[in-house]
Amino acid sequence: IALEIDRESIMDLWALGTALPETFDFAIPVGSGYTDMEWYRTILTKMDKVAADIHKKTRRGPANFQVTSPDIMARLSQLQSHGDYQPIFSRDYGQGNDSEVTPMTVGTVQTQFGVAKMGTLHQKYVVYQDPYFPNDGILIGYKGPSFIHAGYVYAPYIPIEVSATFYNPEDLTLVKGLKTRYAKKMLRGGSFYGRITCLNV
Repeated sequence: IALEIDRESIMDLWALGTALPETFDFAIPVGSGYTDMEWYRTILTKMDKVAADIHKKTRRGPANFQVTSPDIMARLSQLQSHGDYQPIFSRDYGQGNDSEVTPMTVGTVQTQFGVAKMGTLHQKYVVYQDPYFPNDGILIGYKGPSFIHAGYVYAPYIPIEVSATFYNPEDLTLVKGLKTRYAKKMLRGGSFYGRITCLNV
């Protein structure tokens, strides 16, 4: 049930997050002279544009978290020290809280039904890897310090209800039924959440 709720909530944010939607093509333009790493780093400009738009629209703060797929995460994880470049991706497995945006030390991987907190990108964005997330996208959003800063609300009023044991009429095995009841509401999808659609991943 928790896995399905995660999927539903994340995909709501992806579908309804419309703050300055951007597109990034991982294919290096022919004749541009960029190396792979130099071109991948240009995605940071797209991220910062979406984050700045979120700041402008919310008047609270710029975006401070991202959710993406393992394939895109594999490219983002390369955005660290190469040659004269300064490190811009640091691992912060399970250290501190999700609203922190500074590099942290390496620890134990923190996962929640497939969603794993991977680290901090560019000392700004806490990055989560979701194996079920669309392979061509990056969700960018702002998470505030309290409920009044929420852009999306998930409100369970029956977190879990378990039925009595009964016989399944299909195969006559003893089973239990599980259900949950909750409300959800996108409050500020156009200002708290944005997305980058990626091409040639």
